[in-house]
Amino acid sequence: MCSSTISIEGILGEGDLAAAVLQKRILALREENTRAMLSIDSEGGSIDDVIDIVAFCRYFEIPFDTCAAGKVCSAAFLLFCYGERRLAMKNAEFWYHRPSHYVHGHDDDVAGIGRYLEFRESAVINEVVRRALAYQSESDAENSMLSIPLLMKAGVVTEVV
Repeated sequence: MCSSTISIEGILGEGDLAAAVLQKRILALREENTRAMLSIDSEGGSIDDVIDIVAFCRYFEIPFDTCAAGKVCSAAFLLFCYGERRLAMKNAEFWYHRPSHYVHGHDDDVAGIGRYLEFRESAVINEVVRRALAYQSESDAENSMLSIPLLMKAGVVTEVV
């Protein structure tokens, strides 16, 4: 099965990057017997849209790959982590912020976001995020840049292209 790229440039959940629109594009590729490669250059957006996209793909058993093509921030980082193969361009930037920024009402820890995501049909992302953050510095900074070597060591990035 060959792959075709779906470009994700902008804010997840808005316009052409709403869950329903991306789901239709991914499903259309599956019907053509083509695997989706989500090329991500995004500041983030709606975590609910990310989880809806992934739940849809899991329900219909549609695997997809992700490629960090530029900035991969916030909810876009979570979408990246869902890829079966997770590629990164050499110039990609990964930005993560504390889980409470993703999910209001949970403790500011990995378990908080893990419980929410697991509830929304995701065990894989919980493990990937846990591995990524296990290598993160103890910085109190609101936003942290995660390096590609760190993410490779954690098994989050599977290949640099």
